[in-house]
Amino acid sequence: MCETNLPLISHYLIELGAYMILIILLWSAWKKGRFWVLTLLTGIFFGLILEALNMQVFHAYEYGTFLIVLPGQLPLAVGVGWGMIIYAAMLTSAALGVVWWIRPFMVGLLALMIDFTLDPIASQQGLCLWVWAPEQEAFVFGIPPRNFFSWFFVAFGFSLFWYILNRKFKLENQSLFKQVGALLIILILSMVFLFAAIISIRVTTQGALLSVLLILGAVLLISTLLIWRYARPIKRENPINLPVLLVPLYFYAYAILAILIWIRDPQMLLSTLSWAVLGTICYLLPYSKTISMRKLSPGN
Repeated sequence: MCETNLPLISHYLIELGAYMILIILLWSAWKKGRFWVLTLLTGIFFGLILEALNMQVFHAYEYGTFLIVLPGQLPLAVGVGWGMIIYAAMLTSAALGVVWWIRPFMVGLLALMIDFTLDPIASQQGLCLWVWAPEQEAFVFGIPPRNFFSWFFVAFGFSLFWYILNRKFKLENQSLFKQVGALLIILILSMVFLFAAIISIRVTTQGALLSVLLILGAVLLISTLLIWRYARPIKRENPINLPVLLVPLYFYAYAILAILIWIRDPQMLLSTLSWAVLGTICYLLPYSKTISMRKLSPGN
């Protein structure tokens, strides 16, 4: 049984912080155009669908205390987190200016870098944002390894179909009806892709932990090698996109503070700090030259 020592007001403040960042992201997306707002909202809707399926159909876990809970005991903040992370990862990969078919690999890895810090702490004693069902398969860092696959393939699949349809139909210039229709198609294709990937992995590994970890490692290695081979040169002099940067920085800060204040696990702290540093570097990469030039400019 997971027990929390986190005061109720702290739960609510953490959740309200996510909603504040969402408002900032929506405002930023609106300045880019209606289609970007719809993309962000579709990512949130996608996340809510996934969470509803995990809870009501697969009974994978149950949630703790949240301020805004939708029917079916589904926390709004969880779907918001999915949408914001996918959106921030997509804009970060786009800012780097790499070829379109490499971007989904980047999006998947960028999203996973946040998940590696967020999911391990969420079900720990002292926090208990959600609790995994005891009948779930072998655990890694306190959570089933399939969760890491899900994060990668959700972000990869959504961005892949988004890029394909947007390149073909120039969705930013289409009517509201066509944009909504295209995003619904992207949503459906992403769901099919995700479940096909998960079923394939389950059939291949038969739930064996070592096999699952080897496949996960292979996916991450192949993605990294493809990015290293085809993602150069990259653009590193973009204007700093603070709304996008707020997303990873918020989740990293939350994970680190949660360990320091409530969980107090040195090994988890080391792991979280490592992923947070690596993830922050990656999310800052599109602005690295801009930041350097500001530091070197006269008067600074």
